[in-house]
Amino acid sequence: MMFFFLFRNFEDFLCLEVIFFIFDSFFSNYFIFFASLCCYFSFKCVFSKNIIEVLYSLVCVFLTSSGCLFCINVEFLAIINITVYVGAIIVLFLFSTMLLDFREITLVNDTHTPVSFAFFLIFFFSIFFELYENSINCLGSLGYHKPSLFKQNFTSVDFLYVLDFCVQDIRIFQALYFDFGFLLLVAALILLIVMLSAVSLCLSSKSVKSRKKFLKVYKF
Repeated sequence: MMFFFLFRNFEDFLCLEVIFFIFDSFFSNYFIFFASLCCYFSFKCVFSKNIIEVLYSLVCVFLTSSGCLFCINVEFLAIINITVYVGAIIVLFLFSTMLLDFREITLVNDTHTPVSFAFFLIFFFSIFFELYENSINCLGSLGYHKPSLFKQNFTSVDFLYVLDFCVQDIRIFQALYFDFGFLLLVAALILLIVMLSAVSLCLSSKSVKSRKKFLKVYKF
């Protein structure tokens, strides 16, 4: 009770309870840590000039996004994200770029920058309103009922509730490896063809360069 009298009114006490609720629900796990790293590597992937550094940043983006999926208990999608993107496609990009010997690229002014900024604002405000709705729900559970304007005009979807009932490991496993197993093998074959094509392209380009050097040295 003495701790309660430190506040001016009951609303200040409820605001502190909301802060503790948000702290316990988000900072008790590593979700914010992985999300911050994902945002950092995303910006580094966009604004970097070295293409090898861009691809390494892209690998880190997929790894940190998989960490976010692990934090919300979607382990199967996180493992698929690591095995498919990090283990196959990004490795293919890395080997192809290392063999082709790319130089540093210069950033060019793009006319689609306002569109990208608009999408960023939409994403930011969606996260802000989601946190605001969580705080309102917490206040409602504590006895402070005050509906927000966003809740009155728009409808929000609880993605964790949808994931809890829709994304199940057994259903995804059965659909991927039993119902669509043939399509999975076709996708793996296409990936193998792309990898062999990239390697053959690099080898052919190197053979042409060596032949030109040989003709230049001996003046044929």
